[in-house]
Amino acid sequence: MIRPDGPADRAGLRPYDRILQVNHVRTRDFDCCLAVPLITEAGDRLELVISRNPLANDDDDAEDNNNTFDHHLDL
Repeated sequence: MIRPDGPADRAGLRPYDRILQVNHVRTRDFDCCLAVPLITEAGDRLELVISRNPLANDDDDAEDNNNTFDHHLDL
């Protein structure tokens, strides 16, 4: 779930995005119990590598799945 107007929403994450890496730690095979602590303990900077499922996209103006997002969040 993406909280409306929350940090993930403002950074461009969408429902069904898969987090593959958190601050250079591969999370591909992690469940949420292992990935969430990495995110919450990230500090001031959070770098995510995500995979976006194009079939889960319901936006007509969808961005290309190969785009790189570089957003700074005010936490």
